[in-house]
Amino acid sequence: MSKVRVDLSQAVRDLNKFSNAGIRQAAVELEKQIIKEIEGGRSPVKAKGRFQRYSDSYRQQIRKNRFSNKRPSPVNLRLTGKLMKSLFIKAVGTNKIRIGFDNFLADIHNRQGAGKSKTVRRMLPTEIGETFTDNIFKAVLARLNKIAGRVFR
Repeated sequence: MSKVRVDLSQAVRDLNKFSNAGIRQAAVELEKQIIKEIEGGRSPVKAKGRFQRYSDSYRQQIRKNRFSNKRPSPVNLRLTGKLMKSLFIKAVGTNKIRIGFDNFLADIHNRQGAGKSKTVRRMLPTEIGETFTDNIFKAVLARLNKIAGRVFR
């Protein structure tokens, strides 16, 4: 019987390199795609579609230029920019990412409902069974494939 000794140390190093780079790049791509969807008036949560339009009274205030640089459509949840700037994405461990908003308005829009009509505009998949849209997953997967191609040459 023949015995062969195989050195997998380089493969393990490459795998660790991919894991570290992959989680960082996945976080970068997730942030980019979430902001892109929200600013386009779409929920990044699968099956939620376009955000419900602003109330008629809020739309009137926008038309009267009460808010500078604000348009009634698309509903992008951007008035001052503070909400979008509060988005954080952090790597947790070797294969998990924590995503959230540090601004209290995020919870109002995402869960409680905004305005008198309590309109909910889902910004993150925080409920059981919810996920990000397929477009977001495809963008992250494409970024990971690109990294894998560089690491595992």
